[in-house]
Amino acid sequence: MRAPPDIVVLALALASACSSKNSGTDSGSCTPNSTMESDTNALISDYRESVGLGPLTLDACASELARAHSQDMADGTVPFGHDGFDDRAAELTTMFSNVSAVGENVAYMTAGYKDPAYAAYDGWLNSPPHLENIETPDFNFSAMGVAQNDAGELYFTHMLIAAAE
Repeated sequence: MRAPPDIVVLALALASACSSKNSGTDSGSCTPNSTMESDTNALISDYRESVGLGPLTLDACASELARAHSQDMADGTVPFGHDGFDDRAAELTTMFSNVSAVGENVAYMTAGYKDPAYAAYDGWLNSPPHLENIETPDFNFSAMGVAQNDAGELYFTHMLIAAAE
């Protein structure tokens, strides 16, 4: 599926799981989110609030999982898509309390976008399966990872998490 110009967006992945760990994982031991990751999450959270849903709290530690998947896609280690989603979702259940669902949206774009965060966000909003994931009311945490390959192509992985506050 192709969205405007040269953005490729793939259908969402969704899983349900249960756990009883900590609520959120942000700590000083995790790599902080990049500006692009934070900006993309902010756009999605603002959209959710505009339709009466709660924002998504971006978690730096969980974002390391998303970033690793984006890097694997950028490196060609895994194809563009959701390979390994079940493993990432299971890992999130060790990081958050009472995880009831995990969703994932991925995006790819060629080099040269003035605002890649907005391009990914816009592509997801214009794709019904991705929009459904974004508009799922139970999601309250977020993991966002962006990686770039040597050709300048960007890979986004956005994980949405429903967990106890």
